[in-house]
Amino acid sequence: MGAPAHVAGAIDRVRVAIMGLRGRGEDHIHGFGSLSNVEIAALCDIDDNVMAQRLHQVQKVGFQPETYSDVRKLLENKTIDAVSICDAPSLARAHRHMGHAGRQGCLRRKAVLVQSFACCNFK
Repeated sequence: MGAPAHVAGAIDRVRVAIMGLRGRGEDHIHGFGSLSNVEIAALCDIDDNVMAQRLHQVQKVGFQPETYSDVRKLLENKTIDAVSICDAPSLARAHRHMGHAGRQGCLRRKAVLVQSFACCNFK
């Protein structure tokens, strides 16, 4: 008796939300969008112009994500499996916000990726 060609796991397709859509967030869109077992299910950003641009990019590759400007509302969505959180180095308070969002995601039993700058130079 041979091994089955496909073994269904607990999650065959991971529904990911991406928060912070400039710069590094756009890279996360490209990265997650290229994975066959990942669905970009939600986008979150406070800038409506950036949101519109990234939503268009994501829709071009076949996803229809929900959009949020408030991370608290995003984290209430029980269909999201993972949250990818990116920040801007120019926002000093963004690090506190990211930490809070990451902690809240973990408390809601979501996989959480927080990508932040280790250091930056503001010359």
